[in-house]
Amino acid sequence: MKEFAADGVNLLFTLAGECIVQVLQNHFFPVTETSKNDKENEIRKQIQQRKWQQRDQVNERQCNIIYQCFQIESVFCENREISIGIDTDIQHSTLLQEILKYIAYNLHPIANLRTDNYARMKFRSLLTLLLFITGSVTAKETCYLFIGTYTDGKPGKGIYVYKFNEENGNLSFVSAGNNITNPSWLTIAPNGKYIYACTESQMPHKGSVSAFSFDSSKGKLTFINKVRSYGENPVYAVVDKNGKWLINGDYEDAGMTPWRINNNGSIGLPGVGMMYLWPGRGGDRQDKAHVHATVFSPTQNFLYMPDLGADKIWIVAFNPDGDNPIDAPQPAKHSIDCEPGSGPRHLVFHPNGRYAYCIEELSGTVSVYKYGNDGQLERLQRTFSYEKLHDVYSSADIHISPDGLFLYASNRVSENNIAIFSIQQETGLLTLVGHQSTLGVHPRNFAIDPSGNFLLVANMVTNNVVVFKRDTITGLLTNTGVQIKVSHPSCLQMRTYQQ
Repeated sequence: MKEFAADGVNLLFTLAGECIVQVLQNHFFPVTETSKNDKENEIRKQIQQRKWQQRDQVNERQCNIIYQCFQIESVFCENREISIGIDTDIQHSTLLQEILKYIAYNLHPIANLRTDNYARMKFRSLLTLLLFITGSVTAKETCYLFIGTYTDGKPGKGIYVYKFNEENGNLSFVSAGNNITNPSWLTIAPNGKYIYACTESQMPHKGSVSAFSFDSSKGKLTFINKVRSYGENPVYAVVDKNGKWLINGDYEDAGMTPWRINNNGSIGLPGVGMMYLWPGRGGDRQDKAHVHATVFSPTQNFLYMPDLGADKIWIVAFNPDGDNPIDAPQPAKHSIDCEPGSGPRHLVFHPNGRYAYCIEELSGTVSVYKYGNDGQLERLQRTFSYEKLHDVYSSADIHISPDGLFLYASNRVSENNIAIFSIQQETGLLTLVGHQSTLGVHPRNFAIDPSGNFLLVANMVTNNVVVFKRDTITGLLTNTGVQIKVSHPSCLQMRTYQQ
């Protein structure tokens, strides 16, 4: 559909000819003898001034796309023909809509170039193309927020779906689940059609993993199936990029299980999993091994499992082909030793694929690692996440902004804030920028919206989700005044869908 739409745009531009030249001249630049670089700079300047795509700031990639979309490659005004390069990433161009309107209101100049019969043929063809391209290229986008919760160990709504307004940060309730127990963690399939949840978490028996289909046109979840996890307290799940395997981690039994995903999105038969019978460091939280996350490497050749109890990050090779995607190596040779008593919890990779960052719950710190192609992690830095020294720490979640410039980490107990770090692009090292109160208690989880302009925090104890505006230049957060009440929110996931 996208390629056909792009071809249609090219054809439309060829038909329109002189009209498009006029529109481009009006909106981009007058025809002068300036160099191509000067024209490009002028285009970028006008893009910024006009705030393309209805956003406050336009990043370099958006400028490049828009410039590539509408760069004039050759103009033959004498023959009423024009050739323009169209990038297939074009989705919601205000300029394209203006061009279509201009052509619709100026059909006579084109029609008068030929006989009446030819004009009528062009008129019908042009209207058809206008209708098709307007529907294909200017498709509506909807951003959804999915909220996983704790239901006090009883069946309840569990999962909540909200529409998120990427212009002002507003949230609108759409739907909720039914008869779901403690869906503490959610993950979205790569195609966006399925949602998977760690259910029956923190129960006195083995938990489960559940599958749901999602109708993005209605914002509705539909239960598909549920499988019993191989360990107690499933806390994390992730789907591989091909949508073939769901990997879940169990906290209490320090286990990991790969589940095959069927064509209808249901959870199928398991592959061979792993359980780490490793001694803990001692104490209430480190009595034994406790896997707290299952995270893919950038190329998904490896799977990483931060172990809060054993102060390790386990590493296994991953291959989606075959009946068992997990290579079971010797644990002592395929793990990273973390600082004693640190309690590694969650792990995130930088968008450039060269660095990894681990939030350490029990020490309130973030460790920076250099990622090697062999899957190994080399620690480069360890920095404090809290604002002040305390007797007890409880850091929780960690994320990197889409542009890779800033890292955010949540701190519970005593402070309840988000630590903000800038990332040095050449070295991956962190520099503390500041802290932002989450306006609630126990920020167990948070998410950065797809546009990168907002950060949403789930405060589990105070039962609220708070929306912050993110300054893409400084990384700092400001309260938008938008927040919703949700009982015990524990996980936030977001995705934009085209309708």
